[in-house]
Amino acid sequence: MLNGTHLSGSVPKNSVESFSVMVSAVESILSSLIRGIIKEDLHPAAICYTKWLSYFKRGCQESWNGGSMDGVDNGMNGGSTWMHKASNGHTLSRVISNGDSPLSHMEDGLSSFILTHFDAPFCSLCEHHLLPFYGRAHIGYLSSDAGSKDVNRNNVLEIVKSLGHKLQVQERLTREIAEALAHRFCLSSIIVVLEAIHVCMLSRGVEKVGSSTATDAVIGHFATNYYAKL
Repeated sequence: MLNGTHLSGSVPKNSVESFSVMVSAVESILSSLIRGIIKEDLHPAAICYTKWLSYFKRGCQESWNGGSMDGVDNGMNGGSTWMHKASNGHTLSRVISNGDSPLSHMEDGLSSFILTHFDAPFCSLCEHHLLPFYGRAHIGYLSSDAGSKDVNRNNVLEIVKSLGHKLQVQERLTREIAEALAHRFCLSSIIVVLEAIHVCMLSRGVEKVGSSTATDAVIGHFATNYYAKL
């Protein structure tokens, strides 16, 4: 019970005490924005918003697939990540096009294929504005990697969803997904493209409704081989 409002088990992994502090803080913010309103009228909204924030806190407390991001080799961070407007025609998105694609110009002279997983949905919370950004992740990796046969869509969906359940920025989320998949399946080369709609940018008029932002992270051959990025 919190000020007469019953709290069910829907407050995820937060003590009632810390939850009460968060609710009070939200009430203070709302009362500053909405002058003349009775505090009791703000209480239900403050509780709903705090529960919603707590939902995204799960990603900071839970690990994907029972593992930990601490186990990811930092040496994989040699790949590049940058922001690019999807509406301008993202170059690397052409790599991930209509199913598996042949790739014959590898550095070792061996022929391989780019295997793909499309449209893995995610929803995350912008750490700058505390507003959602959401969209789809597209993943490509090489058939020549030993772990490529172990990759399945359920694992991809689990990792993408789990890493999104916390305060994030799109660039970091893209890189974390690439590193997590590379670590989980022992993939030496991987490309991840995230296309996302940011509510914070839409609400401020920075982006038009229906537009999206794309980021990519590349590891291995995708970072070093020109033909892999065409």
